[in-house]
Amino acid sequence: GEVGLHALLEGVEPLEPEPGGEPGHGAARPRRSRALRAHVARPLDGPASVTARALTVLRPGLLTTVQDLGRWGHQAAGVPVAGAMDTYSLRLANGLVGNPESAAALEITLLGPTLRAEAPLVVAVAGAVFDLQVDDRPVPHGAPVALAAGSVLRFLERRAGARAYLAVA
Repeated sequence: GEVGLHALLEGVEPLEPEPGGEPGHGAARPRRSRALRAHVARPLDGPASVTARALTVLRPGLLTTVQDLGRWGHQAAGVPVAGAMDTYSLRLANGLVGNPESAAALEITLLGPTLRAEAPLVVAVAGAVFDLQVDDRPVPHGAPVALAAGSVLRFLERRAGARAYLAVA
């Protein structure tokens, strides 16, 4: 089902629970595709300025998750750090699109997704090297790429590495 990403990415819950279900507790209605609504926020030292961006997941890939730099300082309470497996590549992808280095991104493992931009976006992929296409044209790995609304980003053959990070701005 659809998943909402909140401004500070502290919680993930279905956008439309089943009838009678409570938000965050009911199962999301099945969809042919899933919309990922990512929010870009300022660092936590100031007021958040949120700008909505959206990607529709046409094909999810093998294991595509939303990751950031983790939750430090709560291990005594039993909260694991978690976060990205390759923090260098996450920071690099975020830097390429102008996001704060700690912003959440998609962590793509082994087999990449196919995504459609629902608004004009700038994206960058760092980490594992994939052949990438936008609207059936090759685009570079490790560089910012502008997507027009309706453009389709495809992750094709993986050339090296296990995990890539897709940052969106």
